[in-house]
Parts: sequence; structure tokens; C-alpha cells
Amino acid sequence: MRVAQGWPHDVPLPTGYLPAPSVPAAHPAALAVVRAAAAAWAAAPASEVTVEQTADGRDATATLAATVTAAPARGDVNGDTDGTGTLWLDHGHHVLTWTRNGSGWTERAGTDPVDFGVAAPVSPFAVVALLADADAAAPARCPAGLPTAACFTAAVATADPRVPLSADTALAHRAGIPWLVLHAGVDDQGRPAFVRLAATAPAFGEPYSRLVSTATFTAYPESPPPPAAEPGRAEVVAPDQDAQQ
Repeated sequence: MRVAQGWPHDVPLPTGYLPAPSVPAAHPAALAVVRAAAAAWAAAPASEVTVEQTADGRDATATLAATVTAAPARGDVNGDTDGTGTLWLDHGHHVLTWTRNGSGWTERAGTDPVDFGVAAPVSPFAVVALLADADAAAPARCPAGLPTAACFTAAVATADPRVPLSADTALAHRAGIPWLVLHAGVDDQGRPAFVRLAATAPAFGEPYSRLVSTATFTAYPESPPPPAAEPGRAEVVAPDQDAQQ
């Protein structure tokens, strides 16, 4: 038996379980720009992305920073996050991770749903998937210090089973968050410039920790990086689910 954060499968989320962020007013033109930005990124030959995250919990503060060069149109990216090598393949739908002790590679599907918790994506495929799956958007003021042509507030319904790459976003309905509100900017060519989100993880119906994540799309090179070197199938094992949880 295990006690964990979150809300059971197929049980209606009670009203007021957690304070939910307000959703932007419907603005069809803004929503079209946000979704088009995701499509523009997916068609780009290369994209440099930096992700910075801070999680403030009751006991400690954790930080993460990673910079990767992706080949969106080709569908792969080779990253190094917190000293752990990761390959996102097939447009992020398959993930290979080099274990910390160097014993080998583990593989999982990027679309496997999570059971609990709140996490922000490091994979640029998962970051952009949030833009592609936005359900509402509205124009917003751009933050200082980020080169953008236009900015938006967008909402993604986390109860929607179509949310892609849910293993990386970890924003399941049973985590107590009916929707995610994010802020995004586009450059003068309509491509993503930044995606910033914040979420509060619940524990027994009370706020437990606060996560803030910003993905900045720092450059769009004209040529893709070398293809990711995939390990042989004999080197890859399935992840230990109990260890992950």
C-alpha cells in the first residue's frame, strides 16, 4: 500500500480542491497564433532551447537548468539534464535515459500517463505540445528581458486525455489541477520565443510545493544538429516503475 499525492482515477474532482488559476477570456485569433507557433516549431530544422526550473517545497528548494539543440522536423533531440543523458526520439514520443549509475539505458513512452504529482517538461517536444494543445488563449503583456514580438496567456485542460506527452508534463487531472495556465511569446516569424508555466502540487488537498519553469527558445539555426546516436537494443531496458514512483 502506498500513499501519494493526487486524486484517484475516475473520481470527480471536488469543487475547491485547490485554488485554480483563472482562464483567459476566449480570443480565437490569439489561440490560432499560439497553435500556429507550435506548428512552426515542429517544421523548423533546428532549435536551441534553454529550460530553467525552480521547485519550492515545504522542506527544500530544487533547481534545474538544461540547454539542448533539437531537430524538430527530424524528430529528435539529445539533451543533458542534471547530469543525466536523455534522448527524445520520434518527436518526443519515445524517451531513452542514461541511468545515473551508468549501468545502461532505460526506455519509456512519452505518452504514458502519470498517476500523481506535478512536473514541468524539459523536453522541447513536450513544451511545444502544450502550445499545440491549448484550449484558450488571449493577448498578454510581454515580460521584460525576453525578445518577443507578441505574448499570450493560454490554458490547457489537463483532464483532456488528448494532452500529448503526459509523462513529461505530469499535469494529470487527478493531481488536482483542472487546467494549466501558461504564458508564451512568439518571435517575428511566429515561432515560440518562450513558454513559462507555474503549478502548485497538492498533498491531501493542500498546496505542497510550487513549480515554476521557463523554456526559452534562444536560436533557430538553419541546419539541424547531427542525429542522436541511439544505443543498441540490447543496451536498453524497461524502467522500474516502483523506482520511478
